[in-house]
Amino acid sequence: MCPAFRIGRPAVLIVDIPYRDPFAALHAFADAPYCAFLDSAAEGDARARWSYLGADPFQVITSAADGVRVDGRLVPGNPFDVLAVALAANAVPAEPSPVPFRGGAMGYLG
Repeated sequence: MCPAFRIGRPAVLIVDIPYRDPFAALHAFADAPYCAFLDSAAEGDARARWSYLGADPFQVITSAADGVRVDGRLVPGNPFDVLAVALAANAVPAEPSPVPFRGGAMGYLG
């Protein structure tokens, strides 16, 4: 893992690699904690060339009947408000980037 992920604010790490089928790349991370995969399956759109893999997040927000937790710690509020606060606290400055998705949150509802 990039050491910058552990200094308080998330880093944006862009690694240019030779093309590999995104599903094949996913298998390398399949056992990582909280693995998430955003596949760009669209055709004919310049943004469609990007797929994203995320694993071992610096923060985990969960919600259940007993409340919302951030890294296992119970916090007040609904999950969407807690997520909004986390996103604001870890915002990446809006700067030109070679990739269209350069910060934010990956996850799932369910």
